[in-house]
Amino acid sequence: MAADKAIVPGVMARGVLVSSFLVCCSFSTLAWAQVPPPNVAPGSPLPAEAGDKPSEGGAPAAATPAPGAPAPGAPAPEVAPVPPPAPVPPPAPEPAPPPVAAAPVVVPPVQPAFPPGAMDAAPEEKRALPPPEMTLALAVDVGVIGRLGGSSDYDLKRDQSSGMVFGPSVWFAPARLWSVGLGYEHATLGVDRSEAAANTVDVKRSLDAVWLKGRAYPWRTDDVGLYVGLGLGASWQTARGTGTRADGDFVKPSDPFACSATDGPGFALGGGIGLDVDMTRSLAFVTGVDAAAHRQTGDSIEGCAPGSGSITAVGARLGFAYRFDLDDSPSASPTRVGYAR
Repeated sequence: MAADKAIVPGVMARGVLVSSFLVCCSFSTLAWAQVPPPNVAPGSPLPAEAGDKPSEGGAPAAATPAPGAPAPGAPAPEVAPVPPPAPVPPPAPEPAPPPVAAAPVVVPPVQPAFPPGAMDAAPEEKRALPPPEMTLALAVDVGVIGRLGGSSDYDLKRDQSSGMVFGPSVWFAPARLWSVGLGYEHATLGVDRSEAAANTVDVKRSLDAVWLKGRAYPWRTDDVGLYVGLGLGASWQTARGTGTRADGDFVKPSDPFACSATDGPGFALGGGIGLDVDMTRSLAFVTGVDAAAHRQTGDSIEGCAPGSGSITAVGARLGFAYRFDLDDSPSASPTRVGYAR
């Protein structure tokens, strides 16, 4: 009995194994039957196998349609239209930047060209620069001169006692109130003529002088000045004689002659008064009257003609002076003591 119980479980185990094998083989067969040949498209009918028999009448058997495929000869099923793709919504616009506030424009205050009320007032005159204090001037003047004295040793008649005078000069002014100068002048003093006789002579006289002069301005403004002048110098007289000389023969007429002689120097002293008018900062008009005494000989000069002797000459002259400014600063205007304003 015990032996029988041991045999039953073994038999049951073998039965289970056999059943499992058979089930696996059946599933493998079905799977193999569902795989189409490599040259057949999926869903198309499979070719008839070699062992299949044709249907009666010799016509081949119709292929069995694949599951889910339409029957042969049946109209193709209508394909549902594919709806068009939904339109893509346009991209949302970017938000506009916030408005930028304009920077405030600051207008600087403008200074008026003219202060209030200035347009109604009379325009102020432009102030001219004052004249320079220290100057170096080049001057030239011309005038008339008259001779008051002369020699009477030779009984000469003064036929003409006036003439012309002219000459240049250089003036240095450390200040506008006074100046010193060095000048030269040439003057013609007229003609002396003898009485008609056997011996006659006409003497034309002239004077050349070198002067060291000074001027002081007791009154002066920026434009006009009154000056007083004084000069010391040396002078040379020149006599040019023409005439006739008798040789003592009453039959033979007198012989004519002409000669020229110079004598000097002699001491000279002079002075005068005048006006100095500034036309510009550099140019001035000068005029004045003066008198001078010249010590000269009245003897015969080199046997030509008698000298004039000591004479006094009075003259009037006018001229121009060009001044060079020697101030360090042309706009400097030092205090001018004694000026009239």
